Amino acid sequence: MERYSAAWWLRSVLIWVVVGFPFVASGWIVATIASRGPLLPVFAFALSVSMVVLLALILDTGQGDGLDFRVWLTVPLFLMVAPATAIVLGGFVAARR
Repeated sequence: MERYSAAWWLRSVLIWVVVGFPFVASGWIVATIASRGPLLPVFAFALSVSMVVLLALILDTGQGDGLDFRVWLTVPLFLMVAPATAIVLGGFVAARR
């Protein structure tokens, strides 16, 4: 598949929808189950998911030639921010009801 073709973009969007939906749904579920103040449990859950991802990335990095901060500002940061953002989005959707 040629990079940046229409098929590539469609596949990328579909992957993000499939991967992001469980995070949005889990944020919605946490906010729905919370009896008082649904956003605090949602933020706590989003923070815990981000910390688990950060810990897994640190443990998976292992020994290397050195720490290249450019690498840490791309994929790992995105892997921590994207799920937390989707969880909070789902929590906001549930809290607005």
